[in-house]
Amino acid sequence: MRPWGRVVKQVLSPAAATAPPHDNLAGDAPQLSVGLQQLAANARAACDGVACVIAWRRAIDAGIVQAADQIFARAALNSLLALVARQSEHLPAHAIVKLEPGQLAAIAKARLADDCALQGFALSSTPITTIALVPVGRRAADVAALARLVYDRAREILAMDELATSRAFWQKQASASGERLAAAQDELTAIAAERAALQGIVADCLKLPPQRRFAGLGERVARFGSFGSWLVAAVIEGELRVAAASTALTRITALGANSALAECLRRNVVTVRERDAGSAPPVEEDRIFSAFPVYVCVPLSKGAIALAASGAIAPTVLASLERLGLALGPIVERWLAEQEAARLQSLVRSLGMRMFSAIDGERARIARDLHDHLAQLLTAARLALTADPQQAREVLKQLDEALRLRVRELRPAALGRSTLREAIGFEIHRLAEAGIKARLLHPEWTKTIPRPLQELCYQVAREAISNVIRHSGATRAEISTERRGGRIFLRIDDNGRGIAARKALTLKVDGNVGMGLAGMSERLKLMGGALRLERLGGVTRLTAEVPER
Repeated sequence: MRPWGRVVKQVLSPAAATAPPHDNLAGDAPQLSVGLQQLAANARAACDGVACVIAWRRAIDAGIVQAADQIFARAALNSLLALVARQSEHLPAHAIVKLEPGQLAAIAKARLADDCALQGFALSSTPITTIALVPVGRRAADVAALARLVYDRAREILAMDELATSRAFWQKQASASGERLAAAQDELTAIAAERAALQGIVADCLKLPPQRRFAGLGERVARFGSFGSWLVAAVIEGELRVAAASTALTRITALGANSALAECLRRNVVTVRERDAGSAPPVEEDRIFSAFPVYVCVPLSKGAIALAASGAIAPTVLASLERLGLALGPIVERWLAEQEAARLQSLVRSLGMRMFSAIDGERARIARDLHDHLAQLLTAARLALTADPQQAREVLKQLDEALRLRVRELRPAALGRSTLREAIGFEIHRLAEAGIKARLLHPEWTKTIPRPLQELCYQVAREAISNVIRHSGATRAEISTERRGGRIFLRIDDNGRGIAARKALTLKVDGNVGMGLAGMSERLKLMGGALRLERLGGVTRLTAEVPER
């Protein structure tokens, strides 16, 4: 046998002879197998032995390598390892296990000549088992020491492999973390840039003058996503109307009932529509943006904006538009509130001017009536008193009736203790006195109308009936009331000559009309209602619509 110093040097040397083929159970640790295979080959050559076997088992892998003149089959290796395990059960940790020739005879019988006996020395402890097989006659102490040396060296190789694996894992994790950090930084940079852009749009919109608000909003949002055309709609007086549009769409003034913007606002979700999407039913915006392959609708709380593009819209742009819509929604609400406040202020001013004009007109009319009619009656009465007392009494009776009529006309239109049905009945009597047949349809509805609204309905009906008597030349009239959808509808139909709606709702105050239909229209608008005048065939219809709340 070789000197021990050379044996140790050869076993510890990283260089090795060409390793023979080996069996690896795991198959996923080639570098570890190669290192242990070299160690086994060095150990077998150092002691001129028959074989050196190294087995390991870890949580992540397991394997067996062997260096031998004739390679042991897997069954033989398993038997050999089982023999070592049985021998090690009752020995202290890291103790040398000696394998006697008789124990090895059956395992090595098929591999060795009949006259060759083997002895073995092994160490087995988690996770390494090393076995050295040598012919009988070798110095037992040297072989046992070699087996321990191989065992220690194998543990070092295994520890180094675990360290290298751990280092590689953490290097990979560090690299992945660095990539994720870089990606996160890029994303944060993009988010910051987008936020700055959105804040810039919001800040610009807040500075827009009232007459350019919706147009400026559309222009800035379109530039944000490089859109070719746009349309802004807003809820004005309870319905969705076009508030502004790009230059190519300046003639678009209204949206039909079938509108993608209305659906987008109702669902409060960003909607993308493509021109070739056959499954979606056509809507008004499909015609408006027919020159573009795709457009997107973005809700703005009390409005919506449609943006047409020449190509596909990226998901990141859609997400940005959704955030922009949330940011611009309160601004649009504020603009609409300011518009409504300005409109109501204008109505109040107009109503006030009409009221004072009506007062002056009523004064002039009273003075004129007193001068033209009552003064004549007074003169006739004075003459009759000197000529014929009976005639004087008749004149004084006419004077009394005329004075009562003028006083009644000066009183404001009020129900007093009467119901709306009773008051309308009195107005129907007025129509009958003027030769106009009239009737009240659905009188049961009048009982369900709140008292303050009954007062308003009576004032509208009284003004409308006065116009029918004075101007229409009608012979028939119908009055009806209805409650539907939280609103009250009062309609007056007549078969008179009619009057143009625009003229009727803009009549100037004069001594004959008083506040007139225009004043009533403005009063209803102040309450959120409306007054409509229509000509349907040979019938003129006046409809007053009043919200219950």
